[in-house]
Amino acid sequence: MAEERSMRQSALSAESQKSTVTIPEFERRLQMLADGGNQLAVIAISGFGGSGKSTLSAELAYNLGETDIVPIDDFIIGAKDERSKDWATFDRRRLRKEVLDVAETGTPLTYSVYNSGEWSSGQPGRTRTITPQKFLIIEGCGIIIPSLMPYYDYSAWIGVSGLDAWERAKQRDRSEGNINDKLWDEVWGPNDQDYYDKYRPDQRARVIVQP
Repeated sequence: MAEERSMRQSALSAESQKSTVTIPEFERRLQMLADGGNQLAVIAISGFGGSGKSTLSAELAYNLGETDIVPIDDFIIGAKDERSKDWATFDRRRLRKEVLDVAETGTPLTYSVYNSGEWSSGQPGRTRTITPQKFLIIEGCGIIIPSLMPYYDYSAWIGVSGLDAWERAKQRDRSEGNINDKLWDEVWGPNDQDYYDKYRPDQRARVIVQP
């Protein structure tokens, strides 16, 4: 799988310089990645909370076809209001073991979904099974870190500032009947900023996508 990944990435070698791209250009590059081999391509899409990660992932899945999405929000082990220096509330070890390691083999993968507060309160998770197709998108906060980068064929950081993203997130939550302003101001926003300062995911990602 590593050799196949290297061959696919070589198809984009001429565009290897870090760049800011539009969504259509990002989609074009992913299609080139798929055209460079017959194996599953694993894509990481990250950004600040409220930057549009889930929306972009869904749009790409629709346009590219044969795409599954695994959100890091399926792997929450901390309480909803847990302050974390590097988004440790996400169980990245289990993401690696149950999703990324299995995806490397090309076989169906099964993992347990634990949304906000469920793991910490002892609630049972639900089981999700995926049979990998052409693309597997891992999306969410805190996923662009050194230990996970070798698993990704391509990675993107969404070019929306923290302040703008968190304001969008507040507005989105209000429209859904959830008033989370305090959590964004005191927990989720600071978690985002600490993670960003520690790992600089905008520098580690292959491209910055401008929505």
